[in-house]
Amino acid sequence: MDDKAGRRIWSQAYRRRSQSVKVYGRNARKFLQDQKNTLLTGFLLLLSVVLLFAVFGQLPPPVFQSVPNGMTQIDYSAFITQVNAGNVAAVAVRGNELDGLLKTSLTPALSAGHAIVPDQKALSADIAAWGRAIRLGSSTVTGTLPVDSSRAIYTQEPPAGDAQLVSLFLSNNVQVTT
Repeated sequence: MDDKAGRRIWSQAYRRRSQSVKVYGRNARKFLQDQKNTLLTGFLLLLSVVLLFAVFGQLPPPVFQSVPNGMTQIDYSAFITQVNAGNVAAVAVRGNELDGLLKTSLTPALSAGHAIVPDQKALSADIAAWGRAIRLGSSTVTGTLPVDSSRAIYTQEPPAGDAQLVSLFLSNNVQVTT
Protein backbone atom coordinates (compact mmCIF):
# COMPACT_ATOMS: atom_id res chain seq x y z
CA MET A 1 0.00 0.00 0.00
CA ASP A 2 0.92 3.50 -0.68
CA ASP A 3 1.09 5.69 2.43
CA LYS A 4 -0.28 8.92 1.07
CA ALA A 5 -1.04 10.26 4.52
CA GLY A 6 2.67 10.14 5.45
CA ARG A 7 3.60 12.04 2.31
CA ARG A 8 0.91 14.59 2.99
CA ILE A 9 2.14 15.20 6.56
CA TRP A 10 5.71 15.51 5.27
CA SER A 11 4.72 18.01 2.57
CA GLN A 12 2.67 20.06 5.05
CA ALA A 13 5.64 20.20 7.45
CA TYR A 14 7.93 21.18 4.56
CA ARG A 15 5.51 23.89 3.52
CA ARG A 16 5.29 25.22 7.10
CA ARG A 17 9.09 25.34 7.38
CA SER A 18 9.51 27.14 4.08
CA GLN A 19 6.81 29.62 5.06
CA SER A 20 8.45 30.26 8.44
CA VAL A 21 11.80 30.86 6.68
CA LYS A 22 10.06 33.30 4.37
CA VAL A 23 8.46 35.00 7.39
CA TYR A 24 11.88 35.26 9.11
CA GLY A 25 13.34 36.68 5.92
CA ARG A 26 10.57 39.23 5.63
CA ASN A 27 10.95 40.18 9.30
CA ALA A 28 14.73 40.58 8.93
CA ARG A 29 14.30 42.66 5.77
CA LYS A 30 11.71 44.86 7.50
CA PHE A 31 14.00 45.30 10.54
CA LEU A 32 16.92 46.28 8.31
CA GLN A 33 14.77 48.80 6.43
CA ASP A 34 13.39 50.29 9.65
CA GLN A 35 16.79 50.49 11.38
CA LYS A 36 18.84 51.38 8.30
CA ASN A 37 20.02 54.78 9.61
CA THR A 38 20.89 53.42 13.07
CA LEU A 39 22.86 50.50 11.64
CA LEU A 40 24.68 52.75 9.16
CA THR A 41 25.59 55.20 11.94
CA GLY A 42 26.89 52.39 14.16
CA PHE A 43 28.92 50.93 11.31
CA LEU A 44 30.47 54.32 10.48
CA LEU A 45 31.35 54.95 14.15
CA LEU A 46 32.99 51.53 14.41
CA LEU A 47 34.89 52.16 11.18
CA SER A 48 36.12 55.56 12.41
CA VAL A 49 37.34 54.07 15.71
CA VAL A 50 39.24 51.34 13.86
CA LEU A 51 40.79 53.91 11.52
CA LEU A 52 41.83 56.12 14.44
CA PHE A 53 43.56 53.18 16.13
CA ALA A 54 45.29 52.32 12.86
CA VAL A 55 46.52 55.88 12.34
CA PHE A 56 47.70 56.37 15.92
CA GLY A 57 49.33 52.95 15.87
CA GLN A 58 51.58 54.12 13.05
CA LEU A 59 52.81 57.22 14.90
CA PRO A 60 56.14 56.95 16.73
CA PRO A 61 56.00 57.07 20.52
CA PRO A 62 56.84 60.37 22.18
CA VAL A 63 60.47 60.91 23.02
CA PHE A 64 61.12 62.20 26.51
CA GLN A 65 64.70 63.26 26.27
CA SER A 66 65.30 65.27 29.36
CA VAL A 67 68.85 65.96 30.36
CA PRO A 68 69.34 65.64 34.12
CA ASN A 69 69.95 68.95 35.85
CA GLY A 70 73.57 69.89 36.30
CA MET A 71 74.75 67.85 33.32
CA THR A 72 75.90 68.77 29.83
CA GLN A 73 74.39 66.80 26.96
CA ILE A 74 76.79 65.74 24.20
CA ASP A 75 76.45 63.59 21.10
CA TYR A 76 77.31 59.92 21.33
CA SER A 77 80.16 60.35 18.83
CA ALA A 78 81.63 63.19 20.95
CA PHE A 79 81.35 60.91 23.99
CA ILE A 80 83.27 58.14 22.20
CA THR A 81 85.89 60.71 21.17
CA GLN A 82 86.29 61.75 24.82
CA VAL A 83 86.63 58.11 25.90
CA ASN A 84 89.28 57.46 23.24
CA ALA A 85 91.13 60.61 24.33
CA GLY A 86 91.24 59.27 27.89
CA ASN A 87 89.21 62.20 29.24
CA VAL A 88 86.38 60.11 30.76
CA ALA A 89 86.98 59.09 34.37
CA ALA A 90 83.71 57.27 35.17
CA VAL A 91 80.46 56.25 33.49
CA ALA A 92 77.08 55.24 34.88
CA VAL A 93 75.07 53.09 32.46
CA ARG A 94 71.26 52.97 32.80
CA GLY A 95 69.71 51.21 29.83
CA ASN A 96 70.76 53.27 26.83
CA GLU A 97 71.51 56.38 28.92
CA LEU A 98 75.12 57.15 29.77
CA ASP A 99 76.13 59.61 32.49
CA GLY A 100 79.82 60.41 32.48
CA LEU A 101 82.37 62.29 34.52
CA LEU A 102 85.19 63.92 32.59
CA LYS A 103 88.69 64.39 33.95
CA THR A 104 88.78 67.87 32.43
CA SER A 105 85.87 69.93 31.22
CA LEU A 106 84.87 70.11 27.56
CA THR A 107 85.71 73.83 27.63
CA PRO A 108 88.79 73.76 29.86
CA ALA A 109 89.93 76.76 31.80
CA LEU A 110 93.30 77.46 30.29
CA SER A 111 96.23 78.16 32.50
CA ALA A 112 99.28 79.08 30.45
CA GLY A 113 97.78 77.26 27.46
CA HIS A 114 97.17 73.93 29.28
CA ALA A 115 94.02 72.43 30.72
CA ILE A 116 93.95 72.04 34.48
CA VAL A 117 93.89 68.32 35.27
CA PRO A 118 92.97 67.32 38.84
CA ASP A 119 95.42 65.07 40.67
CA GLN A 120 94.56 61.41 41.30
CA LYS A 121 93.35 62.00 44.87
CA ALA A 122 91.02 64.83 43.84
CA LEU A 123 89.79 62.80 40.86
CA SER A 124 89.02 59.79 43.10
CA ALA A 125 87.09 62.05 45.49
CA ASP A 126 85.17 63.58 42.56
CA ILE A 127 84.34 60.11 41.19
CA ALA A 128 83.08 58.97 44.61
CA ALA A 129 80.93 62.08 45.12
CA TRP A 130 79.64 61.96 41.54
CA GLY A 131 78.83 58.24 41.87
CA ARG A 132 76.84 58.80 45.09
CA ALA A 133 74.94 61.66 43.48
CA ILE A 134 74.10 59.58 40.39
CA ARG A 135 72.99 56.56 42.46
CA LEU A 136 70.83 58.72 44.73
CA GLY A 137 69.53 60.82 41.88
CA SER A 138 70.45 64.07 43.63
CA SER A 139 71.16 65.76 40.31
CA THR A 140 67.48 65.57 39.46
CA VAL A 141 66.27 66.40 42.97
CA THR A 142 68.47 69.32 43.94
CA GLY A 143 69.52 70.39 40.48
CA THR A 144 73.19 70.34 41.39
CA LEU A 145 75.99 67.84 41.32
CA PRO A 146 78.94 67.82 43.70
CA VAL A 147 81.27 68.30 40.70
CA ASP A 148 81.59 70.99 38.05
CA SER A 149 78.66 70.75 35.64
CA SER A 150 80.96 71.13 32.65
CA ARG A 151 82.59 67.84 33.67
CA ALA A 152 79.31 65.94 34.15
CA ILE A 153 78.04 64.76 30.77
CA TYR A 154 74.97 62.93 29.53
CA THR A 155 74.39 61.06 26.28
CA GLN A 156 72.31 58.23 24.89
CA GLU A 157 73.61 55.10 23.24
CA PRO A 158 72.22 54.44 19.74
CA PRO A 159 69.14 52.18 19.64
CA ALA A 160 71.14 49.42 17.93
CA GLY A 161 73.65 49.49 20.80
CA ASP A 162 77.43 49.38 20.66
CA ALA A 163 79.04 45.99 21.19
CA GLN A 164 82.52 47.52 21.63
CA LEU A 165 81.51 50.00 24.35
CA VAL A 166 82.45 47.95 27.43
CA SER A 167 85.81 46.92 25.96
CA LEU A 168 86.43 50.58 25.06
CA PHE A 169 85.75 51.57 28.67
CA LEU A 170 88.07 48.88 30.00
CA SER A 171 90.90 49.73 27.59
CA ASN A 172 90.75 53.41 28.63
CA ASN A 173 90.52 52.75 32.40
CA VAL A 174 87.01 54.13 32.79
CA GLN A 175 85.17 53.20 35.99
CA VAL A 176 81.78 51.75 35.01
CA THR A 177 78.72 51.52 37.25
CA THR A 178 75.28 50.24 36.34
